[in-house]
Amino acid sequence: MSPLLRILAAMTCLILVSFPAQAQTTDEPPTALVADKVTFANDDTLIAEGNVQVFSEGRELQASKLIYNATEESLDIEGPILLRDGPDAIVLADAAQLDTELETGILTSARVLVEQRLQITGAQLERRSGGYNDFRRVVATSCEICKPGQPPLWKVQARRVIQDENAQRIYFYDAVFRIYDLPVFYLPVMRIPDPSVRRATGFLLPSFRSSSVLGNGIRVPYFITLGPSADVTLAPYITDGNSRSIEARYRQAFRSGGIIATGALSRDDIKPDETRGYLFAQGQFKLPRDFTLELDYEYTSDRTYLRDYDFSSKDVLDSAISAYRIRNDELIDISLTDYESLREADQDNQLSRLAELDYRREWQPDGVGGLLGFNLLGQARLRDASEEIIAPNVDQLRGTLDWRRDWTMGPGLRLGTEAELNLDYRRITGDPRYPEHQAAFTPTFAADLHWPLMAQGERPQVRYLLEPVAQVLWTRPDTLDGPNQDSTAISLDTGNLFALNRFPGLDRYETGWRSNLAMRWARLHPSGVSLGLTMGRVLRFEESLDLNDFAVLDGDASDWLTQVDIDFRNRLRFRNLLLFNDDGDPSLNEARATWASTGVNLTAAYVWQQQETSGLLESDLSELAFLGGFGVTQNLSATFDLRHDFILDRTNRLDLGLAYENECIRVDLTAKRRFTSNAGDETEITYGLQVQLAGFGTEIGRNRARRVCTSRG
Repeated sequence: MSPLLRILAAMTCLILVSFPAQAQTTDEPPTALVADKVTFANDDTLIAEGNVQVFSEGRELQASKLIYNATEESLDIEGPILLRDGPDAIVLADAAQLDTELETGILTSARVLVEQRLQITGAQLERRSGGYNDFRRVVATSCEICKPGQPPLWKVQARRVIQDENAQRIYFYDAVFRIYDLPVFYLPVMRIPDPSVRRATGFLLPSFRSSSVLGNGIRVPYFITLGPSADVTLAPYITDGNSRSIEARYRQAFRSGGIIATGALSRDDIKPDETRGYLFAQGQFKLPRDFTLELDYEYTSDRTYLRDYDFSSKDVLDSAISAYRIRNDELIDISLTDYESLREADQDNQLSRLAELDYRREWQPDGVGGLLGFNLLGQARLRDASEEIIAPNVDQLRGTLDWRRDWTMGPGLRLGTEAELNLDYRRITGDPRYPEHQAAFTPTFAADLHWPLMAQGERPQVRYLLEPVAQVLWTRPDTLDGPNQDSTAISLDTGNLFALNRFPGLDRYETGWRSNLAMRWARLHPSGVSLGLTMGRVLRFEESLDLNDFAVLDGDASDWLTQVDIDFRNRLRFRNLLLFNDDGDPSLNEARATWASTGVNLTAAYVWQQQETSGLLESDLSELAFLGGFGVTQNLSATFDLRHDFILDRTNRLDLGLAYENECIRVDLTAKRRFTSNAGDETEITYGLQVQLAGFGTEIGRNRARRVCTSRG
């Protein structure tokens, strides 16, 4: 075919693609050219000028002028040039020489924008077949450059950069990292993943940490991909306080679930002759018949290791394996848990292993109506103890049949009846004070009456609610005899004011005749502003010996319960719970306030509790917690966590954090102050610094709006 016929064929393709296609016979559309003016210089040259657009195999080219040479099948292009190669890569250039597929060639003064984040600018760009971009005399950054000649916040300057689009890797040669054009460090060769890559083997940016216990240190993580569904991160941590650690995290996903494990090994001066370490692992898997398997393993070499390195603040480790299934009318949960206390006071007597069974099934029976339920609870435990301490092991099984039904009567009265039949079997070993085998039948019957009264306020939108509630209960006295291991703590609040039994474990029942009384008042407004007040108490007609150690509920009448709730348009929420006796002396006061709005989340909580005769709380408790985060500016945010003990007059914990993030960088500064142990007075102060660069294997900057350049730059 002659050069002229080739040009005419190209023009025919251009005309054809200008009309709707009736049929498509190829996978890729043909090369198409659109321009304001098209002329022929000779038999083999076509010149397109003005708003030139070329479409070829998913690529789009925009330029001011294009010269097509049919003999060489090449394009000479004058800029400004914009080349879109797929949805995530944009190339800008002043001039170019490309093939007709826009795949290979040379561009001058070229800039590539990858994933709308990383800019690679070179004096020359050679596009090679196979998806290679070869840059010369390169500057790379993800920062917005507002003023020509003004240096970005950071940049990498290199002699040469090769972008492998297929392998999704970018290679820098003779690279110098600069901050505001000031050289910071030099690397002869540097490889980073393409910004579109979510997982790639390589070094992650280091973090710095200064601790009053361990000294100043640096942490350098290295990420390793192990196929498409597994990876491991290794992070050496070295301090000038003679601490050497290696931290690790392993993740793997399966078709039916996944596992994640974190751990570390350390050698330091705190325990000079020991290798210290920890391992936490969790897993979750789907099993047949809608069951879910959960695994949890926790181990540490000594009691203080987790706190020394700020890995965790846990003081009791619980390793567990459980299988459960949840359906609309059924719950099955089976678990085995192994406990290890890190508290020194628990070393001579602690719960070691606990096996639990929880089965729940519900029906709506015909005839009697209401809701019928069956519950089976089982516990088997083993408690470690020294020879001097008697520590009984208690195995217990409880079957419960419960039924409830509600009626609406007369002027809006709501009557509810409830029955619960409990059959207990208990086996006690290791303590001759109690019979080894015990059984008991404990029924409970209750009836409650609600009378909600609604009134319209002076304003049409305002409504008032007044609801008196009364409940009468009777529980047959329990005949089981044994140690109280689970029900050592009992509380009174609006959540359990009408509970049939407030003891949390299987050890105890609230027995005898008693009545739960409450009065609820609320002011409701459709704008979202509401105010609520609840008052109530428990009256007892028979003495319950099991409540002698709990002053809140002991005696003929419990303490008065008062709770105030304020909700201001789901932004400001306040709740205060107060317990006090007939003389007005308080025993508990809990206050909590939260504020949530755009960019601001604050929580303040205060608790005061009187010493309990049960020995669970040996002294009064008075603590304040204040935590949250807020945006200082569009790019600067702050977080804090304050825990203060007024009884000991000390701040148990103080965490402060500042984070600056824009489209190209994130800087995190942290400062923490805490006590190294629950009982000690030694404090640890740590400072941390972490820097992340957008486009260098991090997720930052993806959802952050780019800075807006002003006329001042």
